[in-house]
Amino acid sequence: MGIIIKQTIRGSIWSYAGVLLGFLNLAILSPKIFSAEEIGLTQVLIAISTILAQLSGLGFQDVTNRLFPFFRDNHKHHNGYLFLVMAVSATGFILVSIFLYFFTPYLIRQNLDKSPLLSEYAFYIWPLVFFFLFFAVFDNYNKVLYNIVLGTFLKDFLLRFLNLGIILLYYFDVIDFARYVLLFVIIQSVPPLVLSLYLIKKNKFNLRPQLRFITPELKRQILLLCVFGIISGLSGFALINIDKYMVNAYIDLKAAGIYSVTFYFGTLIMIPSRVMNKVTVPIISESWKANNLAKIEDVLIKSSINQFLFGVLLFAGIWGNLHNIFRILPENYENGQWVIFFISMANLVTVSTGSSAIIINTSKYYRFQAYFMFMLIALVVITNVIFIPLLGITGAAMASFISTSFYTITRILFLRKKFGLWPFQISHIYVIIVAAISFAVSQFMPRMNSLWFDIAVRSAIITLIYFALTYWFGISSELNSWMKESVQKITSFRRK
Repeated sequence: MGIIIKQTIRGSIWSYAGVLLGFLNLAILSPKIFSAEEIGLTQVLIAISTILAQLSGLGFQDVTNRLFPFFRDNHKHHNGYLFLVMAVSATGFILVSIFLYFFTPYLIRQNLDKSPLLSEYAFYIWPLVFFFLFFAVFDNYNKVLYNIVLGTFLKDFLLRFLNLGIILLYYFDVIDFARYVLLFVIIQSVPPLVLSLYLIKKNKFNLRPQLRFITPELKRQILLLCVFGIISGLSGFALINIDKYMVNAYIDLKAAGIYSVTFYFGTLIMIPSRVMNKVTVPIISESWKANNLAKIEDVLIKSSINQFLFGVLLFAGIWGNLHNIFRILPENYENGQWVIFFISMANLVTVSTGSSAIIINTSKYYRFQAYFMFMLIALVVITNVIFIPLLGITGAAMASFISTSFYTITRILFLRKKFGLWPFQISHIYVIIVAAISFAVSQFMPRMNSLWFDIAVRSAIITLIYFALTYWFGISSELNSWMKESVQKITSFRRK
Protein backbone atom coordinates (compact mmCIF):
# COMPACT_ATOMS: atom_id res chain seq x y z
CA MET A 1 0.00 0.00 0.00
CA GLY A 2 3.07 2.30 0.19
CA ILE A 3 2.89 3.44 -3.44
CA ILE A 4 -0.87 3.90 -3.10
CA ILE A 5 -0.59 6.13 -0.04
CA LYS A 6 2.37 8.10 -1.47
CA GLN A 7 0.75 8.87 -4.83
CA THR A 8 -2.68 9.34 -3.25
CA ILE A 9 -1.28 12.04 -0.96
CA ARG A 10 0.59 13.76 -3.82
CA GLY A 11 -2.39 13.51 -6.14
CA SER A 12 -4.74 14.68 -3.40
CA ILE A 13 -2.68 17.82 -2.84
CA TRP A 14 -3.26 18.87 -6.45
CA SER A 15 -6.86 17.69 -6.34
CA TYR A 16 -7.67 19.78 -3.28
CA ALA A 17 -5.81 22.77 -4.67
CA GLY A 18 -8.02 22.26 -7.71
CA VAL A 19 -11.06 22.03 -5.46
CA LEU A 20 -10.28 25.47 -4.08
CA LEU A 21 -9.98 26.84 -7.61
CA GLY A 22 -13.10 24.98 -8.71
CA PHE A 23 -14.97 26.35 -5.71
CA LEU A 24 -13.79 29.85 -6.56
CA ASN A 25 -14.70 29.45 -10.24
CA LEU A 26 -18.01 27.62 -10.06
CA ALA A 27 -19.44 28.48 -6.65
CA ILE A 28 -18.26 32.04 -6.03
CA LEU A 29 -17.36 33.82 -9.27
CA SER A 30 -19.55 32.15 -11.90
CA PRO A 31 -22.95 32.75 -10.20
CA LYS A 32 -22.02 36.42 -9.77
CA ILE A 33 -20.52 36.94 -13.24
CA PHE A 34 -22.55 34.64 -15.49
CA SER A 35 -26.27 34.00 -15.71
CA ALA A 36 -27.54 30.55 -14.72
CA GLU A 37 -28.16 29.90 -18.44
CA GLU A 38 -24.53 30.69 -19.30
CA ILE A 39 -23.27 28.39 -16.53
CA GLY A 40 -25.66 25.72 -17.76
CA LEU A 41 -24.25 26.07 -21.28
CA THR A 42 -20.66 25.19 -20.37
CA GLN A 43 -21.77 22.37 -18.06
CA VAL A 44 -24.11 20.81 -20.65
CA LEU A 45 -21.43 21.11 -23.36
CA ILE A 46 -19.02 19.28 -21.05
CA ALA A 47 -21.64 16.67 -20.18
CA ILE A 48 -22.45 15.82 -23.81
CA SER A 49 -18.80 15.91 -24.90
CA THR A 50 -17.65 13.71 -22.02
CA ILE A 51 -20.18 11.00 -22.84
CA LEU A 52 -19.27 11.09 -26.55
CA ALA A 53 -15.53 11.05 -25.75
CA GLN A 54 -16.06 7.96 -23.63
CA LEU A 55 -17.93 6.36 -26.52
CA SER A 56 -15.10 7.33 -28.90
CA GLY A 57 -12.66 5.32 -26.81
CA LEU A 58 -14.52 2.15 -27.87
CA GLY A 59 -14.09 0.64 -24.42
CA PHE A 60 -10.29 0.52 -24.62
CA GLN A 61 -9.85 1.86 -21.09
CA ASP A 62 -10.96 -1.55 -19.83
CA VAL A 63 -8.36 -3.19 -22.09
CA THR A 64 -5.71 -0.96 -20.53
CA ASN A 65 -6.81 -1.73 -16.98
CA ARG A 66 -6.99 -5.49 -17.48
CA LEU A 67 -4.48 -6.45 -20.17
CA PHE A 68 -1.66 -3.89 -20.00
CA PRO A 69 0.34 -6.12 -17.59
CA PHE A 70 0.65 -8.60 -20.47
CA PHE A 71 2.02 -5.86 -22.78
CA ARG A 72 4.31 -4.30 -20.19
CA ASP A 73 7.93 -4.36 -21.38
CA ASN A 74 10.02 -1.17 -21.17
CA HIS A 75 12.68 -2.44 -23.56
CA LYS A 76 10.11 -3.19 -26.28
CA HIS A 77 8.04 -0.02 -25.74
CA HIS A 78 5.29 -2.13 -24.19
CA ASN A 79 4.90 -4.11 -27.41
CA GLY A 80 3.27 -1.33 -29.41
CA TYR A 81 0.50 -0.72 -26.92
CA LEU A 82 0.32 3.05 -27.44
CA PHE A 83 -0.08 2.60 -31.21
CA LEU A 84 -2.91 0.16 -30.58
CA VAL A 85 -4.85 2.43 -28.24
CA MET A 86 -4.28 5.48 -30.48
CA ALA A 87 -5.49 3.61 -33.57
CA VAL A 88 -8.63 2.38 -31.82
CA SER A 89 -9.38 5.82 -30.36
CA ALA A 90 -8.90 7.53 -33.73
CA THR A 91 -11.33 5.05 -35.28
CA GLY A 92 -13.85 5.72 -32.52
CA PHE A 93 -13.48 9.47 -32.95
CA ILE A 94 -14.18 9.22 -36.69
CA LEU A 95 -17.34 7.22 -35.98
CA VAL A 96 -18.52 9.73 -33.37
CA SER A 97 -17.73 12.60 -35.74
CA ILE A 98 -20.06 11.02 -38.32
CA PHE A 99 -22.72 10.75 -35.61
CA LEU A 100 -22.22 14.41 -34.65
CA TYR A 101 -22.63 15.47 -38.27
CA PHE A 102 -26.20 14.19 -38.15
CA PHE A 103 -26.93 14.77 -34.43
CA THR A 104 -25.87 18.42 -34.06
CA PRO A 105 -28.63 19.88 -36.30
CA TYR A 106 -31.19 17.89 -34.28
CA LEU A 107 -29.74 19.23 -31.01
CA ILE A 108 -29.95 22.78 -32.36
CA ARG A 109 -33.59 22.38 -33.41
CA GLN A 110 -34.60 20.82 -30.08
CA ASN A 111 -33.13 23.68 -28.02
CA LEU A 112 -33.79 26.63 -30.29
CA ASP A 113 -36.66 28.01 -28.19
CA LYS A 114 -35.98 26.66 -24.69
CA SER A 115 -32.16 26.84 -24.60
CA PRO A 116 -31.01 29.12 -27.45
CA LEU A 117 -27.45 29.36 -26.08
CA LEU A 118 -26.95 25.62 -26.50
CA SER A 119 -28.19 25.85 -30.08
CA GLU A 120 -25.75 28.69 -30.76
CA TYR A 121 -22.66 26.93 -29.38
CA ALA A 122 -23.43 23.26 -30.10
CA PHE A 123 -20.69 23.10 -32.77
CA TYR A 124 -18.06 23.23 -29.99
CA ILE A 125 -18.97 19.69 -28.98
CA TRP A 126 -16.74 18.23 -31.71
CA PRO A 127 -13.39 19.73 -30.56
CA LEU A 128 -14.29 19.09 -26.92
CA VAL A 129 -14.83 15.39 -27.69
CA PHE A 130 -11.40 15.28 -29.35
CA PHE A 131 -9.61 16.93 -26.42
CA PHE A 132 -11.39 14.83 -23.77
CA LEU A 133 -10.77 11.60 -25.68
CA PHE A 134 -7.03 12.01 -26.09
CA PHE A 135 -6.52 13.30 -22.57
CA ALA A 136 -8.16 10.06 -21.37
CA VAL A 137 -5.91 8.02 -23.70
CA PHE A 138 -2.66 9.61 -22.50
CA ASP A 139 -3.73 9.78 -18.85
CA ASN A 140 -4.73 6.11 -18.72
CA TYR A 141 -1.47 5.13 -20.40
CA ASN A 142 0.55 7.24 -17.98
CA LYS A 143 -1.47 5.82 -15.09
CA VAL A 144 -0.55 2.20 -15.84
CA LEU A 145 3.07 3.38 -15.96
CA TYR A 146 2.54 4.24 -12.26
CA ASN A 147 2.25 8.02 -12.64
CA ILE A 148 -1.16 9.39 -11.69
CA VAL A 149 0.04 12.71 -10.32
CA LEU A 150 0.64 14.55 -13.62
CA GLY A 151 -2.83 13.81 -15.01
CA THR A 152 -4.39 14.87 -11.73
CA PHE A 153 -2.39 18.12 -11.74
CA LEU A 154 -3.38 18.93 -15.33
CA LYS A 155 -7.08 18.14 -15.07
CA ASP A 156 -7.87 19.09 -11.49
CA PHE A 157 -5.57 22.08 -11.03
CA LEU A 158 -4.08 23.58 -14.20
CA LEU A 159 -7.31 23.47 -16.20
CA ARG A 160 -9.21 25.24 -13.42
CA PHE A 161 -6.43 27.80 -13.07
CA LEU A 162 -6.67 28.58 -16.78
CA ASN A 163 -10.45 28.77 -16.50
CA LEU A 164 -10.07 31.26 -13.65
CA GLY A 165 -7.94 33.39 -15.96
CA ILE A 166 -10.54 33.54 -18.74
CA ILE A 167 -13.35 34.15 -16.22
CA LEU A 168 -11.45 37.22 -15.01
CA LEU A 169 -10.89 38.33 -18.61
CA TYR A 170 -14.63 38.22 -19.13
CA TYR A 171 -15.33 39.95 -15.81
CA PHE A 172 -13.06 42.88 -16.70
CA ASP A 173 -14.65 43.16 -20.18
CA VAL A 174 -11.46 42.17 -21.98
CA ILE A 175 -13.47 39.55 -23.89
CA ASP A 176 -17.17 39.02 -24.55
CA PHE A 177 -19.09 35.82 -23.80
CA ALA A 178 -18.54 34.36 -27.28
CA ARG A 179 -14.77 34.68 -26.88
CA TYR A 180 -15.01 33.31 -23.35
CA VAL A 181 -16.63 30.13 -24.68
CA LEU A 182 -14.01 29.91 -27.45
CA LEU A 183 -11.17 30.20 -24.92
CA PHE A 184 -12.96 27.74 -22.61
CA VAL A 185 -12.83 25.19 -25.43
CA ILE A 186 -9.22 25.99 -26.36
CA ILE A 187 -7.86 25.50 -22.82
CA GLN A 188 -9.26 21.96 -22.83
CA SER A 189 -6.46 21.15 -25.31
CA VAL A 190 -3.74 21.92 -22.77
CA PRO A 191 -3.90 18.71 -20.63
CA PRO A 192 -3.66 16.24 -23.57
CA LEU A 193 -0.94 18.36 -25.20
CA VAL A 194 1.18 18.51 -22.03
CA LEU A 195 0.72 14.79 -21.36
CA SER A 196 1.79 13.88 -24.88
CA LEU A 197 4.91 16.08 -24.60
CA TYR A 198 5.71 14.50 -21.21
CA LEU A 199 5.46 10.98 -22.67
CA ILE A 200 7.70 12.01 -25.58
CA LYS A 201 10.27 13.46 -23.17
CA LYS A 202 10.25 10.26 -21.11
CA ASN A 203 10.65 8.17 -24.28
CA LYS A 204 7.27 6.56 -23.65
CA PHE A 205 5.59 7.89 -26.79
CA ASN A 206 6.33 5.20 -29.36
CA LEU A 207 3.81 4.64 -32.16
CA ARG A 208 5.60 1.75 -33.85
CA PRO A 209 3.06 -1.05 -34.34
CA GLN A 210 3.92 -4.54 -33.12
CA LEU A 211 0.86 -6.42 -34.29
CA ARG A 212 2.67 -9.77 -34.26
CA PHE A 213 2.62 -9.63 -30.48
CA ILE A 214 -1.17 -9.87 -30.50
CA THR A 215 -2.03 -13.56 -30.58
CA PRO A 216 -5.49 -14.78 -31.66
CA GLU A 217 -6.40 -15.39 -28.00
CA LEU A 218 -5.21 -11.93 -26.95
CA LYS A 219 -7.12 -10.40 -29.87
CA ARG A 220 -10.27 -12.20 -28.74
CA GLN A 221 -9.87 -10.88 -25.20
CA ILE A 222 -9.28 -7.33 -26.49
CA LEU A 223 -12.44 -7.41 -28.62
CA LEU A 224 -14.54 -8.76 -25.75
CA LEU A 225 -13.16 -6.17 -23.34
CA CYS A 226 -13.87 -3.40 -25.84
CA VAL A 227 -17.49 -4.47 -26.25
CA PHE A 228 -18.14 -4.65 -22.53
CA GLY A 229 -15.91 -1.65 -21.85
CA ILE A 230 -18.09 0.55 -24.05
CA ILE A 231 -21.12 -0.37 -21.95
CA SER A 232 -19.45 -0.01 -18.55
CA GLY A 233 -17.44 3.10 -19.40
CA LEU A 234 -20.31 4.89 -21.10
CA SER A 235 -22.59 4.10 -18.18
CA GLY A 236 -20.13 5.47 -15.65
CA PHE A 237 -19.75 8.78 -17.44
CA ALA A 238 -23.45 8.92 -18.23
CA LEU A 239 -24.25 8.66 -14.52
CA ILE A 240 -22.22 11.81 -13.88
CA ASN A 241 -23.39 13.77 -16.90
CA ILE A 242 -26.75 12.57 -18.20
CA ASP A 243 -28.76 14.14 -15.38
CA LYS A 244 -27.53 17.61 -16.42
CA TYR A 245 -28.66 16.96 -19.97
CA MET A 246 -32.03 15.64 -18.76
CA VAL A 247 -32.56 18.62 -16.42
CA ASN A 248 -32.04 20.85 -19.44
CA ALA A 249 -34.38 18.68 -21.53
CA TYR A 250 -37.19 18.54 -18.92
CA ILE A 251 -36.80 22.03 -17.44
CA ASP A 252 -34.35 24.48 -19.06
CA LEU A 253 -30.72 25.59 -19.24
CA LYS A 254 -31.13 27.84 -16.17
CA ALA A 255 -32.16 24.84 -14.03
CA ALA A 256 -29.22 22.89 -15.46
CA GLY A 257 -26.92 25.71 -14.36
CA ILE A 258 -28.29 25.75 -10.79
CA TYR A 259 -28.14 21.95 -10.68
CA SER A 260 -24.52 21.92 -11.91
CA VAL A 261 -23.33 24.41 -9.27
CA THR A 262 -25.00 22.63 -6.34
CA PHE A 263 -24.09 19.21 -7.79
CA TYR A 264 -20.45 20.30 -7.56
CA PHE A 265 -20.50 20.37 -3.75
CA GLY A 266 -21.66 16.75 -3.63
CA THR A 267 -18.87 15.63 -5.96
CA LEU A 268 -16.16 16.96 -3.62
CA ILE A 269 -16.62 13.76 -1.61
CA MET A 270 -15.24 11.71 -4.52
CA ILE A 271 -11.86 13.43 -4.78
CA PRO A 272 -9.79 11.13 -2.49
CA SER A 273 -11.50 8.12 -4.07
CA ARG A 274 -10.65 9.17 -7.62
CA VAL A 275 -7.00 9.72 -6.78
CA MET A 276 -6.67 6.45 -4.86
CA ASN A 277 -8.46 4.39 -7.49
CA LYS A 278 -6.10 5.65 -10.19
CA VAL A 279 -3.20 4.24 -8.17
CA THR A 280 -4.86 0.91 -7.35
CA VAL A 281 -5.73 -0.02 -10.95
CA PRO A 282 -2.23 -1.23 -11.99
CA ILE A 283 -1.65 -2.84 -8.58
CA ILE A 284 -4.89 -4.84 -8.74
CA SER A 285 -4.21 -5.78 -12.39
CA GLU A 286 -0.76 -7.11 -11.51
CA SER A 287 -2.25 -8.97 -8.52
CA TRP A 288 -4.76 -10.72 -10.77
CA LYS A 289 -1.95 -11.68 -13.13
CA ALA A 290 -0.09 -13.22 -10.15
CA ASN A 291 -3.37 -14.68 -8.79
CA ASN A 292 -2.67 -12.92 -5.47
CA LEU A 293 -6.16 -12.71 -3.95
CA ALA A 294 -4.76 -11.84 -0.51
CA LYS A 295 -3.18 -8.67 -1.93
CA ILE A 296 -6.44 -7.76 -3.65
CA GLU A 297 -8.39 -8.22 -0.42
CA ASP A 298 -5.90 -6.03 1.43
CA VAL A 299 -6.26 -3.27 -1.18
CA LEU A 300 -10.07 -3.56 -1.09
CA ILE A 301 -10.39 -3.27 2.68
CA LYS A 302 -7.88 -0.44 3.05
CA SER A 303 -9.21 1.51 0.08
CA SER A 304 -12.75 1.12 1.41
CA ILE A 305 -12.09 2.44 4.90
CA ASN A 306 -9.74 5.24 3.79
CA GLN A 307 -12.03 6.47 1.01
CA PHE A 308 -15.03 6.34 3.32
CA LEU A 309 -13.08 8.06 6.10
CA PHE A 310 -12.19 11.09 3.97
CA GLY A 311 -15.52 11.10 2.14
CA VAL A 312 -17.52 11.31 5.37
CA LEU A 313 -15.23 14.05 6.70
CA LEU A 314 -15.90 16.10 3.59
CA PHE A 315 -19.65 15.55 3.90
CA ALA A 316 -19.58 16.63 7.56
CA GLY A 317 -17.73 19.77 6.53
CA ILE A 318 -20.10 20.53 3.65
CA TRP A 319 -23.30 19.91 5.60
CA GLY A 320 -21.95 21.71 8.63
CA ASN A 321 -21.36 24.77 6.44
CA LEU A 322 -24.56 24.52 4.42
CA HIS A 323 -25.80 27.90 5.62
CA ASN A 324 -22.51 29.42 4.55
CA ILE A 325 -22.71 27.82 1.10
CA PHE A 326 -26.01 29.55 0.46
CA ARG A 327 -24.64 32.83 1.78
CA ILE A 328 -22.10 32.58 -1.04
CA LEU A 329 -24.53 31.56 -3.79
CA PRO A 330 -27.26 33.83 -5.19
CA GLU A 331 -30.76 33.49 -3.70
CA ASN A 332 -32.19 31.52 -6.63
CA TYR A 333 -29.77 28.65 -5.84
CA GLU A 334 -31.39 27.77 -2.49
CA ASN A 335 -33.58 25.05 -3.97
CA GLY A 336 -30.36 23.15 -4.67
CA GLN A 337 -29.95 22.24 -0.98
CA TRP A 338 -31.26 18.72 -1.44
CA VAL A 339 -29.22 18.29 -4.60
CA ILE A 340 -26.14 18.64 -2.39
CA PHE A 341 -27.54 16.12 0.09
CA PHE A 342 -28.59 13.37 -2.33
CA ILE A 343 -25.50 13.65 -4.54
CA SER A 344 -23.34 13.50 -1.39
CA MET A 345 -25.20 10.39 -0.22
CA ALA A 346 -24.81 8.74 -3.63
CA ASN A 347 -21.07 9.41 -3.57
CA LEU A 348 -20.69 8.18 0.02
CA VAL A 349 -22.33 4.91 -0.99
CA THR A 350 -19.81 4.64 -3.84
CA VAL A 351 -16.66 5.44 -1.85
CA SER A 352 -17.66 3.09 0.97
CA THR A 353 -16.94 0.11 -1.30
CA GLY A 354 -13.42 1.23 -2.16
CA SER A 355 -11.87 -0.39 -5.22
CA SER A 356 -14.61 -3.01 -5.62
CA ALA A 357 -15.55 -1.93 -9.16
CA ILE A 358 -11.90 -2.04 -10.25
CA ILE A 359 -11.52 -5.56 -8.82
CA ILE A 360 -14.45 -6.86 -10.88
CA ASN A 361 -13.43 -4.88 -13.95
CA THR A 362 -9.90 -6.32 -13.97
CA SER A 363 -10.96 -9.89 -13.13
CA LYS A 364 -12.17 -12.72 -15.37
CA TYR A 365 -15.71 -11.60 -14.51
CA TYR A 366 -15.23 -8.19 -16.15
CA ARG A 367 -18.35 -8.80 -18.28
CA PHE A 368 -20.52 -8.58 -15.18
CA GLN A 369 -19.27 -5.07 -14.46
CA ALA A 370 -20.60 -4.11 -17.88
CA TYR A 371 -23.94 -5.75 -17.07
CA PHE A 372 -24.10 -3.87 -13.77
CA MET A 373 -23.27 -0.58 -15.47
CA PHE A 374 -25.87 -1.20 -18.17
CA MET A 375 -28.39 -1.77 -15.38
CA LEU A 376 -27.20 1.46 -13.76
CA ILE A 377 -27.66 3.60 -16.85
CA ALA A 378 -31.15 2.16 -17.34
CA LEU A 379 -31.99 2.98 -13.72
CA VAL A 380 -30.60 6.51 -14.04
CA VAL A 381 -32.69 7.26 -17.11
CA ILE A 382 -35.88 5.71 -15.71
CA THR A 383 -35.60 7.38 -12.30
CA ASN A 384 -34.79 10.75 -13.89
CA VAL A 385 -37.84 10.44 -16.13
CA ILE A 386 -39.94 9.72 -13.02
CA PHE A 387 -38.50 12.20 -10.51
CA ILE A 388 -37.50 15.29 -12.53
CA PRO A 389 -41.11 16.11 -13.53
CA LEU A 390 -42.20 15.55 -9.91
CA LEU A 391 -39.39 17.21 -7.93
CA GLY A 392 -37.35 19.22 -10.42
CA ILE A 393 -33.60 19.32 -9.80
CA THR A 394 -34.05 17.57 -6.42
CA GLY A 395 -35.64 14.71 -8.35
CA ALA A 396 -32.55 14.40 -10.56
CA ALA A 397 -30.30 14.16 -7.49
CA MET A 398 -32.64 11.66 -5.82
CA ALA A 399 -32.60 9.57 -9.00
CA SER A 400 -28.80 9.42 -8.85
CA PHE A 401 -28.88 8.34 -5.20
CA ILE A 402 -31.44 5.57 -5.76
CA SER A 403 -29.69 4.26 -8.88
CA THR A 404 -26.22 4.35 -7.33
CA SER A 405 -27.35 2.59 -4.14
CA PHE A 406 -29.03 -0.25 -6.01
CA TYR A 407 -26.05 -0.68 -8.32
CA THR A 408 -23.50 -0.61 -5.47
CA ILE A 409 -25.37 -3.17 -3.37
CA THR A 410 -25.59 -5.50 -6.38
CA ARG A 411 -21.86 -5.11 -7.05
CA ILE A 412 -20.64 -5.88 -3.53
CA LEU A 413 -22.94 -8.90 -3.22
CA PHE A 414 -21.45 -10.21 -6.45
CA LEU A 415 -17.95 -9.61 -5.08
CA ARG A 416 -18.84 -11.56 -1.95
CA LYS A 417 -20.29 -14.49 -3.87
CA LYS A 418 -17.54 -14.88 -6.49
CA PHE A 419 -14.40 -14.05 -4.50
CA GLY A 420 -15.42 -14.11 -0.85
CA LEU A 421 -14.38 -10.45 -0.59
CA TRP A 422 -16.17 -7.93 1.61
CA PRO A 423 -15.13 -4.28 2.03
CA PHE A 424 -16.99 -3.41 5.22
CA GLN A 425 -15.52 -3.60 8.72
CA ILE A 426 -16.58 -2.41 12.17
CA SER A 427 -14.36 0.61 11.46
CA HIS A 428 -16.99 1.94 9.05
CA ILE A 429 -19.44 2.28 11.95
CA TYR A 430 -16.79 4.13 13.96
CA VAL A 431 -16.38 6.56 11.06
CA ILE A 432 -20.09 7.39 11.14
CA ILE A 433 -20.00 7.87 14.93
CA VAL A 434 -16.93 10.11 14.73
CA ALA A 435 -18.54 12.19 11.97
CA ALA A 436 -21.79 12.56 13.91
CA ILE A 437 -19.91 13.79 17.00
CA SER A 438 -17.79 16.23 14.97
CA PHE A 439 -20.84 17.60 13.15
CA ALA A 440 -22.90 17.90 16.35
CA VAL A 441 -20.18 19.88 18.14
CA SER A 442 -19.93 22.30 15.20
CA GLN A 443 -23.67 22.96 15.36
CA PHE A 444 -23.38 24.33 18.90
CA MET A 445 -21.27 27.16 17.52
CA PRO A 446 -23.09 30.46 17.10
CA ARG A 447 -23.25 31.70 13.52
CA MET A 448 -20.77 34.50 12.93
CA ASN A 449 -21.26 37.64 10.89
CA SER A 450 -18.02 37.10 9.00
CA LEU A 451 -18.71 34.46 6.34
CA TRP A 452 -15.16 33.27 5.78
CA PHE A 453 -14.23 33.33 9.45
CA ASP A 454 -17.31 31.21 10.21
CA ILE A 455 -16.32 28.70 7.50
CA ALA A 456 -12.72 28.56 8.71
CA VAL A 457 -13.54 28.10 12.41
CA ARG A 458 -16.42 25.66 11.85
CA SER A 459 -14.39 23.56 9.40
CA ALA A 460 -11.36 23.56 11.68
CA ILE A 461 -13.43 22.32 14.64
CA ILE A 462 -14.99 19.53 12.57
CA THR A 463 -11.59 18.49 11.17
CA LEU A 464 -9.69 18.57 14.47
CA ILE A 465 -12.33 16.58 16.37
CA TYR A 466 -12.70 14.16 13.46
CA PHE A 467 -8.99 13.37 13.16
CA ALA A 468 -8.47 13.25 16.92
CA LEU A 469 -11.24 10.67 17.34
CA THR A 470 -10.10 8.79 14.22
CA TYR A 471 -6.62 8.51 15.70
CA TRP A 472 -8.02 7.54 19.10
CA PHE A 473 -10.15 4.71 17.70
CA GLY A 474 -7.36 3.56 15.36
CA ILE A 475 -9.76 3.51 12.43
CA SER A 476 -7.06 3.67 9.73
CA SER A 477 -3.60 2.23 10.36
CA GLU A 478 -2.28 4.09 7.29
CA LEU A 479 -3.58 7.43 8.53
CA ASN A 480 -2.27 6.82 12.05
CA SER A 481 1.19 5.98 10.67
CA TRP A 482 1.18 9.08 8.49
CA MET A 483 0.10 11.28 11.43
CA LYS A 484 2.86 9.82 13.65
CA GLU A 485 5.48 10.40 10.95
CA SER A 486 4.26 13.96 10.43
CA VAL A 487 4.47 14.73 14.15
CA GLN A 488 7.99 13.25 14.30
CA LYS A 489 9.12 15.35 11.33
CA ILE A 490 7.68 18.53 12.86
CA THR A 491 9.30 17.73 16.22
CA SER A 492 12.71 17.02 14.68
CA PHE A 493 12.48 20.19 12.56
CA ARG A 494 11.80 22.30 15.67
CA ARG A 495 14.78 20.76 17.46
CA LYS A 496 17.02 21.80 14.58
